[in-house]
Amino acid sequence: CGYFYGKIATAIEQELGLAKSEMREISMWREMKDAIIDLWWLLISLALALVISLIPLLGAPIALAYSLYFQTLTLGRDQFSFPLSLRGKHRAQRIEFCGQHMPHTMGVGTVVLVMAFIPIVGALFLVTAAAGTVILHRRLLLVAADAAQVGVGEALAEPEAAQSPASL
Repeated sequence: CGYFYGKIATAIEQELGLAKSEMREISMWREMKDAIIDLWWLLISLALALVISLIPLLGAPIALAYSLYFQTLTLGRDQFSFPLSLRGKHRAQRIEFCGQHMPHTMGVGTVVLVMAFIPIVGALFLVTAAAGTVILHRRLLLVAADAAQVGVGEALAEPEAAQSPASL
């Protein structure tokens, strides 16, 4: 599925105006290295959840919460990897972006996790999750560009200035 999601992400990015000159593919070897590192962290996470679940009484709920957190984070990062990989971002850069946009990453991951439990129809919705993540990524870039252009201090001061007693 990842190959086709990548094709969908490329088509959407081109439709949204991303120039071919801005697209930088990551080498197959780099992608394989990143995938092996992700698999390693997944195995470590599962082993940790197993150990935590062995704690009497509290272990199972804590392990469940930890596993849900890790899975939603991983699935969200996986979805954001499509638009970020198109721009040549490596694993560390993708993790940094997702860390800066944690609510969005967790939200996308939660939707993907829920859709994975719905037979047949869920697979169709996962395609829209890949497409939606590309659009969300573009929106986050535009918001960041607007904030940088206006300046964070000016953007925060505008609403307060409009409600000050002197302006009434």
